[in-house]
Amino acid sequence: MHDRNTTIALYAAGATIAALGLAYILGPSIFPDDAGYRDSRVGGVVGLSNPANDCFINSVLQALAGVERLKQYLEEIRGKYIADDDYIHVGGVNDERDNAEKHDESKVDVQRILVITSALMLMLERLSERPACRKTISARDFISTLENVFGSYINRRQQDAQEFLQIVLEKLDEEHLALSKSTAVKRNKASTQLPIAGSISSQITCLTCGFQPEPNVSSFLTLTLNVPHHSSSTTLDTCLDGLLKVETIDDYMCQGCMISFFKDVCQDELQRPIDPPMKEKLEAMLADLDQDPETWASQGVGKIQHSLGIDARTNPKRAEAFLKRLSKNDPARRRIQKHTSISKFPPVLVVHLSRSVFDPSAFSTKNTARVEFPEVLVLGSIGEKRRKYHLSTMITHRGGHNSGHYETLRRMKEDEIRDKDTGENVTDRIGAAQDDEQAEAGKDKDEKNKTRKRRPKVSDRWWRISDDKISECRTKDMLNMQREVYILFYELKR
Repeated sequence: MHDRNTTIALYAAGATIAALGLAYILGPSIFPDDAGYRDSRVGGVVGLSNPANDCFINSVLQALAGVERLKQYLEEIRGKYIADDDYIHVGGVNDERDNAEKHDESKVDVQRILVITSALMLMLERLSERPACRKTISARDFISTLENVFGSYINRRQQDAQEFLQIVLEKLDEEHLALSKSTAVKRNKASTQLPIAGSISSQITCLTCGFQPEPNVSSFLTLTLNVPHHSSSTTLDTCLDGLLKVETIDDYMCQGCMISFFKDVCQDELQRPIDPPMKEKLEAMLADLDQDPETWASQGVGKIQHSLGIDARTNPKRAEAFLKRLSKNDPARRRIQKHTSISKFPPVLVVHLSRSVFDPSAFSTKNTARVEFPEVLVLGSIGEKRRKYHLSTMITHRGGHNSGHYETLRRMKEDEIRDKDTGENVTDRIGAAQDDEQAEAGKDKDEKNKTRKRRPKVSDRWWRISDDKISECRTKDMLNMQREVYILFYELKR
């Protein structure tokens, strides 16, 4: 086992992961994890140990453990494609190869495909336990699986929760795609949708002719939004508007205008006294312009000049007249509008707030602007179906660009609440309220009201998780973390 101080970066593995180097990287934690904590829990959720500046890993795993749609997806994958005796061990991928003869070939194939998926499945199961007392586990097995898959070690000196999250989600997506092509899916005759995959569409519209080419569609697993540098405070909606917007672009070569120009030239040439072969050639060009406009538009003015035989050396007057006409109505100079929108809304919307400020003449810094974010995010353009996303968990960062600490805030579930005196689960709020009323039958009404006010609703309670230290906070406290908010996990309301 290599010393962690000499390990190389996992993020260098693969072309896609190398591209992630553009994101900022944060240094080791220098902030005490227990700052401001009053941990009085009996149980409720499981903590994670931090032996080597692992808060960026722990925060991501704790956040994913709070995303119900993702856990449901993993359970569906397990139920459809992984039998209990085929459940992969997270320590490595070679164990199953030694026992391949004992398994159905298609199941072994699934085991080899779903390495990270299975490891994450087991990790989140362990984090979803409901301990009766404090419990802390290690993420070492999951980390080892990642390191085995990529053939390199995770560098604890270069840590960024967003980069680590992107690596995990990309592997889930990659394994999901491989699974969809496997014999196991064909035999099952059912597909399970990865809930984190969405897509963005960019549509261009020419303001001269109204032409719209096919939109450019790109997929995303995390939606990265830039936090504006010019203001000390902003909102999540403003950051979204910076990405999902309509912008005007000048000097754009419009395919529609180019083809219209070519057609006009051909029509004018047909009006001239020309020989029959040239007439046939022009008529064939007009038909080809309709059938294959992209090729003509991409090759530009030179193609039609060559096709029409407009050569400045053999016919300078005709070439001069053509170029003069082109200068008056240049199809390569058009104003367009570009509209970017979400074309596929994922059930789980992961929003990354990019706070890096890059200055070529100085060190990069962190943008500490306040970002106001809602508990319920409504998305959808006017005239479209409005979609309501509810915040289920988020990752925060305290500190500067090169140092700091990550934490997770996770919405509390009823079966995670335990009585501080007895350690028993409190899963029925109504029943608990009735028991309280009976116990307080002899108290006056004002005293009852005070007691009820001290007991917040489950929907108003959040876990604040810092590695192995866990405390509670309220929704208003969570929404006030506007300088620290870094990654938000919203789930689409069913």
